[in-house]
Amino acid sequence: MSYDTLDFSIIHLEDTSGNKRESLIERRFFTKAAADFSIPPDDTIGLEDLDIFMDGWKSGDYTKNLGPFVGTPPNIKITQDNLFGIDDGMAFTQMWLWSLQTFGVSEIMQQQLVNIPSSISITDNTISILPPEDVISGQIIINYDVQYHKIIPGDNSMINKNGILLSNNDNQNGVSVIEYVLAENKRSNVYFNINKNDLHDPEIEVRYAFFDKDFRLISRGESIIHSLSLPTEFSLMQNYPNPFNPTTNIRFGLPVDSFVRLIVYDINGRLVDEIVNGFLRAGTHSVQWQGRGINGFSLSSGIYFYRIEASEYSKTYKMVFVK
Repeated sequence: MSYDTLDFSIIHLEDTSGNKRESLIERRFFTKAAADFSIPPDDTIGLEDLDIFMDGWKSGDYTKNLGPFVGTPPNIKITQDNLFGIDDGMAFTQMWLWSLQTFGVSEIMQQQLVNIPSSISITDNTISILPPEDVISGQIIINYDVQYHKIIPGDNSMINKNGILLSNNDNQNGVSVIEYVLAENKRSNVYFNINKNDLHDPEIEVRYAFFDKDFRLISRGESIIHSLSLPTEFSLMQNYPNPFNPTTNIRFGLPVDSFVRLIVYDINGRLVDEIVNGFLRAGTHSVQWQGRGINGFSLSSGIYFYRIEASEYSKTYKMVFVK
């Protein structure tokens, strides 16, 4: 039985030599939670467990089999049938929701070897997060003010077709969460829908972490965005914080769908990084820069410039990187 307590009480104990013990002996044992595949178990069900579960499903590792099952989370009883199917998915989903409601979101504090920026954009009714290439799994957490917003997971059918996506919206506390794992590397945006009060424009906090096929953290960041209406003109805002160490956020607005190039160069005019180079939808966008060059190495302290080119619009700002 998952997440159960076993109590043993022994009143009379006698060994084969006739030695007796009459005093009460009590022992308590705990069983681990179903779907808790982390080593050692931590009784929470999160993205790491989902990643291991998907690997087991793909490879036919039936030690990760979760169905059929009976009972109510967390106390479910599993009868493994050496088949992966809807029962297994339902068991994992129910245990994930129980863990989320009991312990909150299980954020992974893994050391980051590289950091590739992810792009966050917002239109009238949608927040879109585009992870880097080679991402297989991800976690996105959005915190919002329930007085003015309701933010719920959007249409993520492309991810659902190629993997497992779990989502939850806690509109009482203003937290919306998506965790997903892909069966194969098919890059896709992650969407949230916004229901908002147009008379107010409070901050929305977006935190994300994305992992590769070996569950190595390759992109982590957080941004503060606003649910503004579509921009009426192209714009580039001053980065914040500035000066910064080690990361800074750069926001820009696009009144129409556009091909965008956002670059960073040093005081000698040499290109040091290309943050964005691609087609983006109209809206307000936010990207995070880590103070690293194109080769991934950390840059030295100093003055840098970032420049946007979109349609016929271009603009440049100065920023200061300090260590």
